[in-house]
Amino acid sequence: DEAVVPLLRILHNSPYEEMRIMAALSLYKIGDSRGIFAIKQAIKFDESTRVRNLCNKFYRTYLQAEENSPESLVALKQ
Repeated sequence: DEAVVPLLRILHNSPYEEMRIMAALSLYKIGDSRGIFAIKQAIKFDESTRVRNLCNKFYRTYLQAEENSPESLVALKQ
């Protein structure tokens, strides 16, 4: 939880693609809703095509995992 805000800052402000990608990957792995939202926004607004493409992959993987989680399967049955 302590890492989310500094990672968000890196994702939004770093001049280096590699740093933004690493921040996005870290936020994806943490799974915090603020980080997932920031990844989704980076898909639209990051200046780098590379960062946008990787954020898109992270976000799609997150959505697939959410769809296949036991909690979502229980909700579908109700």
